[in-house]
Amino acid sequence: MVKPAKIENVKSILEDYDSVARLRGMVVFAEFAGISVEQMAKLRRNLRTKDVKFRVLKNTLILKALKESGVEGADSFLKGPTAVAFSPDEISGAKILYAFAKEIERLKKDSAKLIIKGGVLEGKTVSKEEVEQFAMLPSREEVFSKLLATINAPLVNLLRLIKEPAARLARVINAAEEKKGEII
Repeated sequence: MVKPAKIENVKSILEDYDSVARLRGMVVFAEFAGISVEQMAKLRRNLRTKDVKFRVLKNTLILKALKESGVEGADSFLKGPTAVAFSPDEISGAKILYAFAKEIERLKKDSAKLIIKGGVLEGKTVSKEEVEQFAMLPSREEVFSKLLATINAPLVNLLRLIKEPAARLARVINAAEEKKGEII
């Protein structure tokens, strides 16, 4: 007989996964060890800013929920302590976890580590390397701002070109007045 608490946990995992899948988001699996409470709180805050849910779950419950959702091949990611980030888009969760892992690696704190194991995107498993590639992509906001700058550049240059003769004339008149003031 399956305990009601386990059924509720699987249902909550399924709800989180389904909400991410509807938004075409990504689920990222990570292994962690030796991370201090303050570092974990900082990680959770960073994830929360991008609406990424972060949970530490039992591997058997994750596996059961993924199988119920039709996701196969996640068995290899679910060994050892596993944290799961449910990201509403393809990049946010991976980007934050990757940056945090690099920061911990840079600090070389005792035995602290965060290792990205892999993920699930659009119902298919993705490898650690693929998750890291997603983490290195620019965010949607960055892409839009670059696109907008590219679109605006010719207009800004044209405006500057049209304005320049009048600005030159104003500078010449201003210089003539200053020179005239020096003579008197």
